[in-house]
Amino acid sequence: MTLIELINQINTKHTLKIIGCQQAVNHGSCNWDCCFYSNSYCLMLPGEFEAAISLGYRVDGYEIIDDNYFGGKKVVPASKKCCVGPEMPENHYKTLDCWFYPVWPIVKDEAIRMIVGDLCPLRSASLDTVKAHARTIEKYVKILALMPEVRTFLSKAEMIGYNDLEYKL
Repeated sequence: MTLIELINQINTKHTLKIIGCQQAVNHGSCNWDCCFYSNSYCLMLPGEFEAAISLGYRVDGYEIIDDNYFGGKKVVPASKKCCVGPEMPENHYKTLDCWFYPVWPIVKDEAIRMIVGDLCPLRSASLDTVKAHARTIEKYVKILALMPEVRTFLSKAEMIGYNDLEYKL
């Protein structure tokens, strides 16, 4: 599976949606910084920004804060609100980071591991769901990490406020 195929599948079929995230945002019960971006950002894998454009998605709802972060990008919604909020433009691209949330893959000691956002309300409300989500993401990431630039990115890029997630594939 290529990066373009993954993006297309996830954004058209919503195969990685965790039920509850958007609802928590809509009800104002989410306290994680991704709703405000005072000290956080979204990561885009190497080639993800360009792949989104080639698939016809709009990326102009993002402000690029680092255009070459270990080959990928650091971005924030220009609105400084949720990446799926109503203020985003029509046909707006939802990053893989947002689809993967509240977990993120890293490469450590040559192995793919998952980390989880400490303050995400979904983490404590439905840890089993988060672990199942991590297992699904790991299957995709094992394919993507075959690309050297993605593997390097996942070994060097850092997320703020994340820690190890214990789960089994």
